[in-house]
Amino acid sequence: MERKLFLHHFLNISKLLEDRIREDLDPMGIFHGQGKVLAELYKNDGMTQISIAKTLGISPATVTNMVKRMETGGLVKRYSDKHDDRVIRVHLTKEGNRSAEKVIEVWENIDSYIRTLMPEADLESLNRILERIKFGLGGTTEEQEADYTESVLSS
Repeated sequence: MERKLFLHHFLNISKLLEDRIREDLDPMGIFHGQGKVLAELYKNDGMTQISIAKTLGISPATVTNMVKRMETGGLVKRYSDKHDDRVIRVHLTKEGNRSAEKVIEVWENIDSYIRTLMPEADLESLNRILERIKFGLGGTTEEQEADYTESVLSS
């Protein structure tokens, strides 16, 4: 029997999850990447475009283009920081807030479904294994992400 690469599984699962998210968000007019930005702003409204890029692991240019489209769509507003005009902060509009809640609901529904596929003990083991892989590949641990979020909020 031929051994399948773990990478094959990760890529396949990633594609299936993205397809599922896209299927649920497309009717709402929300693109997958926009969902991530909306969810981050829902947690931390008023983030800078740079902090959004760092948090999501995408380029500042990508964030700028995405935020421009989202502003045109009425989901966000950009404002200069009151202490530094060079810094642009992004805030959800009422429509953006509603859309963020829908995104989070879609994610929670998918997460709940995944949790029905295996026992709790397996889910806890899987979470630890995925964290270890993410960290090993250069990602951050949940503690590092919490520290970063706290530093962003206090700035």
